[in-house]
Amino acid sequence: MRLHILGANSAIPTSDRFSSCQCLDIDGNLSMIDCGEGAQINFAKYKLKRNKLSQIFISHLHGDHIYGLPGILSSSNLSNREKPLKIFGPSGIESFVAAVMKYSYLDLRFELEIIEILEATSGLFENDQVSVDCFPLLHRVPTFGYRFTKKIKRPKLNKSQVVRYQLTVPQIKKVLEGADVTLKDGSVIKNQAIIMPPAVAKSYAYCSDTIYHKGLIPHVRGVDLLYHEATYMHNMTIQAAERFHSTTIQAATIARGAEAKRLVIGHFSSRYQDVQPLLDEARTVFEATYLADQGATFDI
Repeated sequence: MRLHILGANSAIPTSDRFSSCQCLDIDGNLSMIDCGEGAQINFAKYKLKRNKLSQIFISHLHGDHIYGLPGILSSSNLSNREKPLKIFGPSGIESFVAAVMKYSYLDLRFELEIIEILEATSGLFENDQVSVDCFPLLHRVPTFGYRFTKKIKRPKLNKSQVVRYQLTVPQIKKVLEGADVTLKDGSVIKNQAIIMPPAVAKSYAYCSDTIYHKGLIPHVRGVDLLYHEATYMHNMTIQAAERFHSTTIQAATIARGAEAKRLVIGHFSSRYQDVQPLLDEARTVFEATYLADQGATFDI
């Protein structure tokens, strides 16, 4: 999995920091996470292929998370897209898209499926590469976070062991099904002696606009990469709570409590021309913290 940051500013974009938008590349299939203003510009700038986009996951219906959707849909249509597209989001996302299509006279040539989320859901979406769960965030409007878990591929044979024990094709099939193998001399070779150690499932969690609350921790526990909003520095803790946002220290505290491997912070207030101090502050609590710089990528 590879995460591309296309935008990470809060409500007001700046000339070099667009609103919230990310793209998760899983084995060549793209999932967009939030779709703020300017999404399609950076989608093209960073050479992501529009025809590889399969799903869009919207956290909530504030403008800085959805105003890029009309452009994505229109450009996809003008590019003669034929591949179906799924959009997931809170209640109201279907009405928003319908109004855009109606009043901009957008007649899509491709199939569009919109799934409205009413409550936290395990197994919200699943395909051959990934399973996606959603969980509630605490913001001023209904808001959901997402956890993406890459599926482990089928077991791989230890070829040297196959040669060593001179396994037949039927025996190899049984090994791949999880069985032990009985050799001609009656000895039994355990399955784990022939199968390579299983890969560890990689995961990514996205927590957009939310007030600080420890109830998030079970949903993001142990993730390889966690994105958590950090709109303000910690000297604005009161203002953050009033506006249902989080600070740098609060985001880092969630990451530490969840035992995440790495943390990416974003959704920066436009009051900060230089966001390096936000990173420095977060690292006092959770050292493995990184900025959601526009254009940055993170391998998971």
